[in-house]
Amino acid sequence: MTAISHTASNLSSRASGKAVLSLDDYRQSHSILVNWRRRKEDELAALERSCMEDSCDFNELSALRAKGFIAALPFDIEAPSLSVEENGNVLVEWYRKPSGGKPTIFSVVLGKENYIFSLFLEGVADVHGALSYTDGSLEMIRDKIKKHFGIVSYARSKA
Repeated sequence: MTAISHTASNLSSRASGKAVLSLDDYRQSHSILVNWRRRKEDELAALERSCMEDSCDFNELSALRAKGFIAALPFDIEAPSLSVEENGNVLVEWYRKPSGGKPTIFSVVLGKENYIFSLFLEGVADVHGALSYTDGSLEMIRDKIKKHFGIVSYARSKA
């Protein structure tokens, strides 16, 4: 896409009120977004090594589930933070606090038997519970994450 056609595309998208993403922008953002998964897999491996060195109660099944969970997440969401809880379960968490606003937090604990999740919208508990490891549970969790921490929802909240 030439600079002139890119500028024309941006002008027409502003005039129509619809967001337009050029192919070049998509390729760049896609490669950046996919890389967060790789970084999180490396971070999880580092947490596992650190936990083993410190003789903490690391749950290998939880780590395996976390690897699968991270791989199954949509690529166009914000990267979560990772940590290991005292009981060895892996915590995957998203956090956003608009300037002057209350935080939105989505937490997923990957335990031995189920997902334990909670969503706080602007500081108020919205939904929480425990779900078994099924495709339907994963889909519901992914939908919540994408809705509140997707790149598109983030762009809308800043507008």
